[in-house]
Amino acid sequence: MGSFIRPRSSKIRTGDIRHRAMSKRLRRDNAYAVRDRVLFDALGYSYQEYLESDLWKFIRAAVLGQANGICKGCGAEATEVHHLKYNKAVLLGKNFFKKPPKPIEALVALCRGCHERIEFCQDGKKTSFRGMRKKYKRMIEEASPPSTTE
Repeated sequence: MGSFIRPRSSKIRTGDIRHRAMSKRLRRDNAYAVRDRVLFDALGYSYQEYLESDLWKFIRAAVLGQANGICKGCGAEATEVHHLKYNKAVLLGKNFFKKPPKPIEALVALCRGCHERIEFCQDGKKTSFRGMRKKYKRMIEEASPPSTTE
């Protein structure tokens, strides 16, 4: 009979560098879980309930108003608002309740086409949060007029 070889432990300890890297990756990739936790802890809402709330309607209208109804991606009529961050201040629209209201740069006015291009892959699957940020950055770079140095 062959001898049993005990496999090395794959358990990652808290102080281990792999643990820190894994934790960072999980936080980054689980932005939606963080969003859901923040909303539930702060308001007792699911994300869908948040999108239907008067708070979100107010924030959405303020973002669209600050953008003059223009899509940041292509210049068409903006009809939707995209979150670049899901932290508590952004989700609760804290800057909008200051006097005078300050823009929240983590919320962006977009048309439906640009929003869908950011949110979904070509195969129709939802893009990861990290992928969305990359797509948005690329879209803004493409939309920016080239600088002329003459």
